[in-house]
Amino acid sequence: MQAFLSIAANRAVDDYAINTCGIPGQTLMQTAGEAVVHQMDAFGFLNNTPDILVLAGHGNNGGDGYVIATDLKERNLNVIVLMVVGEAELRGDALYHYQRLKKMNLTIEVWENTKQQMETISEADLIVDALLGTGIKGEIRAPYDTLITQANSSEANIVSVDVPSGVTGDFGSTLTPCIQADLTVSMGFGKQGCLFEPAQSHCGKVVVVEIGFPKDSL
Repeated sequence: MQAFLSIAANRAVDDYAINTCGIPGQTLMQTAGEAVVHQMDAFGFLNNTPDILVLAGHGNNGGDGYVIATDLKERNLNVIVLMVVGEAELRGDALYHYQRLKKMNLTIEVWENTKQQMETISEADLIVDALLGTGIKGEIRAPYDTLITQANSSEANIVSVDVPSGVTGDFGSTLTPCIQADLTVSMGFGKQGCLFEPAQSHCGKVVVVEIGFPKDSL
């Protein structure tokens, strides 16, 4: 049985892999993004060449989104990226993978809440939720609240990276609004909060994928 860990334990695994074992965060992020695309393909979400929208937040969850968008474009699929922040506000591994992404021939926009961008969300066939990861607290602030609400209102299938944006904590709590995913792909180990309601009902099918954590991480 695959282990589902607390937020603190998942962070400890990340820290152990990067700072003790010397595995570059860029490498883990690359593997994570590619694993999400593989699962999207395996579950049939990439059939019939869908119009795909990647919603990318400001942190590492967004960085996973940049890897996903790059992989999808390399498969000659139609993909658009909507970023919450511009390049100047990106840091670390997320910035590295954004700089790789922008070399690809695809549409990348910073969210400005325009009518056209709202229509882009509404008209997508498949949305990748790479907005908010684990450990968020407080409220869902702008523009995340608008993006989540608009994504949920669309008819698109939604694939969430690690956890649906809005799931918080270890015991199934959610913030409002919260992404309603069809598939959630968790990295390395499952996220404990996804086992409990109401979060469980927002996750859809939960799949845990290997991304290269050392075997003794657990």
